[in-house]
Amino acid sequence: MSILLTIAFETKPDKLTAFLELLATVKAELPGTAGCEDIRILQKIDEPTSVSLIETWGSRSNIKRMSRPSWRTVDGIMSCPTSRARR
Repeated sequence: MSILLTIAFETKPDKLTAFLELLATVKAELPGTAGCEDIRILQKIDEPTSVSLIETWGSRSNIKRMSRPSWRTVDGIMSCPTSRARR
């Protein structure tokens, strides 16, 4: 059974372009990671600074092996902390 990982971001308006460029890089590179089945980036039409990253993984162990200390560097771009919801 696949695991869906959803991460919601609320960016600062003046940092939105840089953040979307970062996510485009993630979308290009993450599928090469073992266990990553799919990645989608969603942006609200009426709230463009609200962006969600939806990842599909083969197992929880694949997610655990994928450490992302680099996500800490996006804290300065966010208008509030990131949230994670698992399904």
